[in-house]
Amino acid sequence: VVSRFLGQYLPGTPRLVVQNRPGAGGVIGSNYAYAAKPDGLTLAEFPTDVVLNQIVGAAGVEYDFQKFRYIGALEKATKACYFRSDKNINSIDDLVNRSDNIFVGGSGGGGDTIFSALMVEELGAKISHVLGYQGTADTHIAIEAGEVDGRCTTWSTVPASNPAWFETDPPLVKPIIQFTIGGPDAALPGVTTAEDLRDQFSELGWQSLSAAMLPLQTYRTFALPPGADVAVVEAYRAAFEQMYSSDEFIQAMAQANRPLQPQSGAEVEHLLVEEIQITPEVVANLIRLLAIQ
Repeated sequence: VVSRFLGQYLPGTPRLVVQNRPGAGGVIGSNYAYAAKPDGLTLAEFPTDVVLNQIVGAAGVEYDFQKFRYIGALEKATKACYFRSDKNINSIDDLVNRSDNIFVGGSGGGGDTIFSALMVEELGAKISHVLGYQGTADTHIAIEAGEVDGRCTTWSTVPASNPAWFETDPPLVKPIIQFTIGGPDAALPGVTTAEDLRDQFSELGWQSLSAAMLPLQTYRTFALPPGADVAVVEAYRAAFEQMYSSDEFIQAMAQANRPLQPQSGAEVEHLLVEEIQITPEVVANLIRLLAIQ
């Protein structure tokens, strides 16, 4: 959607060409954008999973998320863990009291996986991880095929990417827990929040979960490579704000079934460069959790 509109507001009205570079929870695409020439001809769009991947030292990370030049973000994210409805998992208790493990798919050992890892460590959920899928699409195919039973990921991508999952009764998948800051997501009414289970977490476990949720306050982030000229950054930031404020763009996002909670480049930079503070103890705990999967 952005590729259709952003060029209208940039000097010279350039055409934007999308190149998908999936894999490793956004690491592959982020590495590519980080190393690109800072000439304004390469614009990155990635989920803020790349922030957590760097913090925990995920394999392959060659970027520094605090050196990107942010031009804005389109939404705040809610992570949710969901499972195939035929597995009859309707609550956290169903995950804890199972006699066998449920299989959760993912692309790598960082990003989304930390949420299910914390569910195992802190809540006693019987989950086994199946990692190594190339990206979101491959993981969703595995869920459809019954190769894995569920996933923990950004909820807004699930109905948008798989509308057919929700055309049956019951739907193919059911969310059972949402990870949010500042209250439940309106798209997940009645679904348990992590905050509801706060007293079941250890203090370090809750601090670790909070560290994982903080970057989600800015999601679908757009950025230029490090070293981009200030004038280029400002031109992109102004264009981005004009774009997300336009009626045409708002309507297009609604038609695409994508949430829109836009943030300026300055707001994103404040959160990801100035505000984010994670203690060494939390980092060590996150790394430990990912290592024991």
